Amino acid sequence: MRALAVLVCLTALAASAHAAAPVAGRYGPLLLAVHDGVVSGVFSEARGGQGGPSFSCTFLFEGRLQDGNADIAVRQAAPGESIEGKLTSQGDAVALQLDENGDGCLMTSGDMVSEPYVLDLDDRQPAWIGAGVVSAKKTVLQKGPQRDAQRSKPYLVKFDAFAVLQRQGDWLQVQFVGGNKPVTGWVRASDVMLAPRP
Repeated sequence: MRALAVLVCLTALAASAHAAAPVAGRYGPLLLAVHDGVVSGVFSEARGGQGGPSFSCTFLFEGRLQDGNADIAVRQAAPGESIEGKLTSQGDAVALQLDENGDGCLMTSGDMVSEPYVLDLDDRQPAWIGAGVVSAKKTVLQKGPQRDAQRSKPYLVKFDAFAVLQRQGDWLQVQFVGGNKPVTGWVRASDVMLAPRP
């Protein structure tokens, strides 16, 4: 009986030491995808405007999950150097900590270097397999994986962040969650920058 109690305690300790993996979804300004042991995301936040200076912090990242956490490689949406960091799962939240702050991040989101930047889960999205930003000046969301020359709306503009639902050839089915309600459509892969490439 005593051996059974010890075994139960050891099992509980081992389970708590093994952190749960983060779930795909929206964490405030972060769109996070979890697919085949890889975590990828886009962090996009802007402040200012309306007559004053405007600042934005947009970066993509990817990493392989191990015990619910991932060492991540960060790429800024605007050309820049690569930054390293860590994504840590904290129950219904994730924490980002980077080796250095990206362009504009101190002016929009705050410091992500001296302590982890914690983001709470707003909306689970298990169908998300990747994330990205628009790199073209404008890309129209198509109804299917082919171009309809008559279609001009809805569309996304440069640096709009989105989640990837699936890929067919040179086309991606994406979901944009930055407006009043999510919008889903197809875009050409050549119009976007992904992390990682689904």
